[in-house]
Amino acid sequence: MTTELITMGVVLIICSYLIGVKKYWQLLAGIQLKRAKDPEKVANFLATVMLLVGALLVTTGGIGFQPAEAMMTPCIFVLLLAVLYANVKMMR
Repeated sequence: MTTELITMGVVLIICSYLIGVKKYWQLLAGIQLKRAKDPEKVANFLATVMLLVGALLVTTGGIGFQPAEAMMTPCIFVLLLAVLYANVKMMR
């Protein structure tokens, strides 16, 4: 069991819940929701990506994936690509 992966996964799942359900959109760093065509769609897209990445991290941490850095690097890359996609395709 890798506690670093589980901790990061739980943090991402909590942030996803706060963004997607509770509408704490100020947690979205790097996104200007005022410029978005549909701000709720952008927030829901990023919350979904964060939820999927968080679930992946919790799962791999639960089975004891070693080393943790080998799993964190692609997950951070996926999150950065999601923010880039939202900034390019979902903005006016």
